[in-house]
This record gives sequence, C-alpha cells and structure tokens, in this order.
Amino acid sequence: MTMTPVLETHIYRDEQGRACIKRAGVKVREIIESLEAYQCTPAELISHFPYLMLAEVFAALTYYYDHRMEIDDAIRKGREFEAELRASTPESPATKRVRGALERK
Repeated sequence: MTMTPVLETHIYRDEQGRACIKRAGVKVREIIESLEAYQCTPAELISHFPYLMLAEVFAALTYYYDHRMEIDDAIRKGREFEAELRASTPESPATKRVRGALERK
C-alpha cells in the first residue's frame, strides 16, 4: 500500500524570510499579536479578520509553537522599532490638540 501525503501547508516564507499565510499574505507574527491583543479564540479572530480561514489561523499557531523563539524575537524587534520610531517622531499638531483636550477633562 502506497501512502500519499495530503497535508497542505498554509505557511510560506516571504523574500525577507518571514513566515506568512500563503493565501492571505498575513505574517504569522501579526496573527499571534492579534490573538494576544484581542484576547480571543482563533474562531473569534476570524470575525475580526474575515479574509482569514480558521485553518490558516491554526496553521499560524502551529508554526508559532514549532518556532516560538523566532516569532517571539520578531515580535520583540517590531515593538522595539515602534518605540524607537515614536521616540524619534515629533507629535503632530492635531495629536497635541487631542491630547490637550483629553487632559483637560
């Protein structure tokens, strides 16, 4: 009896080597960060991102647990970059007005 593999992978690496969902082009890191931010189940996440299939979210989770250090490192670097960018970018006049109005309340 010959066995033929039937498992289709939803994950690929883009030109920069980042793990992404093949069909949607969403980074695995973004799915993991979204699950954390929304504090939701995979099924609930696809209600926020209807262009994702449930199988793709589970594939991203599977990839994450198989490559946890890689994805956690990418998340950390992304957050560091964001912090550096915020620190080096002056606040816009509109943001200053909104912040001032909120502080006066």
